[in-house]
Amino acid sequence: MQKDFFGIFSPAGTFSVPSRYLYLTVADQDGRTLVGYLPDDDLRYTTAEGVVADLTALEFSRKAGYQELTIAKRKSTSHAMD
Repeated sequence: MQKDFFGIFSPAGTFSVPSRYLYLTVADQDGRTLVGYLPDDDLRYTTAEGVVADLTALEFSRKAGYQELTIAKRKSTSHAMD
């Protein structure tokens, strides 16, 4: 396990009520980079800032038997989160 200080410069993934799926690219003070999946039980000693977009017009799902994320236009926004 790395114990250095890193800056996050390329997060990608999804957040939902039961869990998150976050893939990060981080760099140390010398510019060396690491990439990888951030496990749900990983603890951070600091905070990170981010921008969150309202995508309630879209529906995100995973079809049975597949890990790929499917994105479709929502038929009705009545089920969108407030």
